[in-house]
Amino acid sequence: MSDIEAVHSILAAAPGAQVVVISLDDDPAYEIRAFASGDRGYVHAESASRDVAAAVRAVAGGARFGLVQARSRGLRSTRCDC
Repeated sequence: MSDIEAVHSILAAAPGAQVVVISLDDDPAYEIRAFASGDRGYVHAESASRDVAAAVRAVAGGARFGLVQARSRGLRSTRCDC
């Protein structure tokens, strides 16, 4: 099962869930598809030890967290208001 399929399955079972994906895929297009599928956070596995807690805090606070916005600022992952 892909990350995106997992998000669909989780949200089908628990529509109010706030999903943070940890993925090996750091392609911005894949992250955008994951956000479109309903996830609220996206962390690349390479930076997971540093970014998971921040992603969970951001998502719990109502924000999204991901790589696409971070790359535009030269960072790995960051909170975004998207």
